[in-house]
Amino acid sequence: MTDQAPEVGRRSLVAYGAGKVIPGILLFLAVPLWTRTFGAEQYGFYSIAWSVSLFSGSLFTGWIRQALLRHTGNDAATLQSLPRWTIPTSSLLSSLPVAALVVLQLQTVGDTASFAISAILFAVINTAYTVSQAAAQRAGHSGTYTLAEVLRVGGAVLASLLIYALAGFEGGTSILIGFCLSTLGAMGILAWRRPASHAHLTRTTQALTGNSALATFWRYGWPMAIWLAASSLLLYQDRVIIGSILGASAAGEYAAVSDVIVRGFAMVSFPLTMVSHPLIMGAWNRGEIRSAMAINRTFKRYLVWISLVIIFAGCVFGRVLLEIILGIRISEPLLVPLLLVGAALWQIGLMTHKELEVENRTRLMATLIVSISVLSAIANVLTTDRAGVIGPAVVFASGAAAYTLTTHCLGARLRRRSLLV
Repeated sequence: MTDQAPEVGRRSLVAYGAGKVIPGILLFLAVPLWTRTFGAEQYGFYSIAWSVSLFSGSLFTGWIRQALLRHTGNDAATLQSLPRWTIPTSSLLSSLPVAALVVLQLQTVGDTASFAISAILFAVINTAYTVSQAAAQRAGHSGTYTLAEVLRVGGAVLASLLIYALAGFEGGTSILIGFCLSTLGAMGILAWRRPASHAHLTRTTQALTGNSALATFWRYGWPMAIWLAASSLLLYQDRVIIGSILGASAAGEYAAVSDVIVRGFAMVSFPLTMVSHPLIMGAWNRGEIRSAMAINRTFKRYLVWISLVIIFAGCVFGRVLLEIILGIRISEPLLVPLLLVGAALWQIGLMTHKELEVENRTRLMATLIVSISVLSAIANVLTTDRAGVIGPAVVFASGAAAYTLTTHCLGARLRRRSLLV
């Protein structure tokens, strides 16, 4: 199966790669454009709101997305089998942490009311969009996924500049409104290719399927929702804490560097993780344990080699290039290497924890990531005031290393078992 994995996933790999590379390039161009046009402080406001929206979306709909992918091939556990209220209600609940953030921390935004409304709408719309993305990934609609994502990011960049120039909103608000509008368009594209519901099921069967599907999704998904929320804290809590201690301008400058590195790294590795997930889960669901582990091993090896190349190149050229691109001065020479190492280890960790995920050891995964994220938050609060932005970078790299090493060690039992099958 090791030889089959690249062959089976090659077409999807190219499509998903385009779906991350093209939007990733647009975001690479957008970050310096936004920081130069709107200023680091306004980018900091947007970045903090985006981080909390990511956290709340993961918490309230992550269980739907992960269960949807986990039960690939199971017609009784599809998006259409869930009760109709599930996604709208979960999406609306995701706006609560964002509303709390605006009240507690972002009161210094110039257009507070407009920013608050746009941030709340962004949380709701983006959360619903990620569920539609998961459905497209499960159905293998890689081309539609790519088209929607390119429209979402490209449209947001263009719309944010037009809104800023024509409507007079501040930069952070303009970015959020731009994403709201473009994400609605992307959702329309995903809905165009959404799998049809099963017409052969009777009304009674549909009702039973809805109740049982909801229970099935929740049993598997709630630990994963906690995992997703905690992982977003590990990745992006730094800018929120920096904003609270050092101010929005410092958070904006740090977020600009971090976004280019961490999200850029994810852009490169995303096609591998996206393609490997359905292949691993599909093989596991068919009882092919050895094949599932072989697929995971193959894609993990690809990711390690890609990571080494990127880290080496980034350590040599990254600081100079980022200073030129972003128009800022990176005073800490270790900031770029630390963020590179942390980003690489995190992406590898997403592969090492598959060995726990396939065995439904999601509660263990959730406990692990919550523990690391809480310890990281405490460390960030203690180090940011003393060490500046280098403190959160050290904490991020350490947290990613701890998660990757721990999941690798915990997965040893399954790797040994696969050799006996």
